[in-house]
Amino acid sequence: MRMPPDRTIAPFAYIGLIAALLLGACAGPGVAVEPTVAVEPTVAVEPTVAVEPTVAVEPTVEVADPSTLSSAEGVADGGVTRLPLDDSTAVVYSTGMIDFDHDKRHTITIEQRDREIAAITLENPTYLDARGVQRVTITSDGVWLAIESGTGAHGGCFDLLRFQDDALTHPYSICGEAPGVAQVRDLDGDGNVEVIINTTNHYVFCYACGVRDVSFSIMRWDGTEMTAVALAPITGDDDASRVANDALRLAMMGLWSDVAALLDGVTATPGSDAFWLITAMQLTAAGRAEQAQSAIYPLLDHLLYGEYAAAIAVMRDYTPEELLDAAGPLLIGTPAEGSAEALFATVAGTAELVLTAQPDAPEALFLRGWARVMQGDRAAGAADLAQAAASNPDDALFGALASAVK
Repeated sequence: MRMPPDRTIAPFAYIGLIAALLLGACAGPGVAVEPTVAVEPTVAVEPTVAVEPTVAVEPTVEVADPSTLSSAEGVADGGVTRLPLDDSTAVVYSTGMIDFDHDKRHTITIEQRDREIAAITLENPTYLDARGVQRVTITSDGVWLAIESGTGAHGGCFDLLRFQDDALTHPYSICGEAPGVAQVRDLDGDGNVEVIINTTNHYVFCYACGVRDVSFSIMRWDGTEMTAVALAPITGDDDASRVANDALRLAMMGLWSDVAALLDGVTATPGSDAFWLITAMQLTAAGRAEQAQSAIYPLLDHLLYGEYAAAIAVMRDYTPEELLDAAGPLLIGTPAEGSAEALFATVAGTAELVLTAQPDAPEALFLRGWARVMQGDRAAGAADLAQAAASNPDDALFGALASAVK
């Protein structure tokens, strides 16, 4: 007998199939067939941060705005100093010793609201102190800056700058053999300063020897540039002008002691030609008077002030033989040692100033004669000494030295 089909088997088969499918899903072949995340790795395919590294390409934080950098930066070892002019404007300048290795030069700049608008490089100074820049009044318009600096071993420089209409100009510059080459002073009391230039010769013998041929000049603003007060005759028939011209004649002869005496107590109208000429001569006379009192080398100290009697008094302590000795007491052990040629040239040249105007001046003849003999021009020197002795027969030294060189 035929049995009917067993209907109970099918459900179990379905159950097994479902189980197999579930086990297959756990094994992962379904994910591998459709790897949607791996197929579209958007972050890896478009690495926008790596492709466009904007911070690295434009390091704006590391580089300052060039307009805010000062030309005075990095010039010298003292950094920069600021001198305020008003609430928004300042002078910014380099200080200390310049960078020689990179051929730097001291720089003066003008800044407005921390932005540089003008700059000037100073070619001569090698050292600039933080206090070396001062605001001064040359005229009422613009800003004037007086700059005192150093150069070389012991030299000095002075520069005058003017800032006006956003332009920085350089009207005047000078360097000298010593510090303090210039000073600013209101000489006529008008509220504007003049510049006194020290034109002294510091190397009569040597710088360290201390013997100076002192002189000063005055620089004034004429509306266009700085000009020197000339030591030249002036016009005018007033008392001050006449005395000034008389003093000028003495100054041209090197008789500065007489200049000082003549001008003592003389007054002139401030700002007049007589005033400026008198003031200029008084500055030099005062400087030479100070040198004459220094006792560094009295023979020249007195001679350069025009004190001939005092200069010759130094020689009266010695015999003619000692005076004519190139290794004698006027040279050996003195600042003139090793500078004999400079000594004799200075004596002869200074005496010549007097003899040009007064050919028979006995003291000038005596000193020029001695210097000429020591320079090797014995005949010309002997003639001067003989004439000096003849003009002043009562002076024993004049006669003795004249006889010694016959």
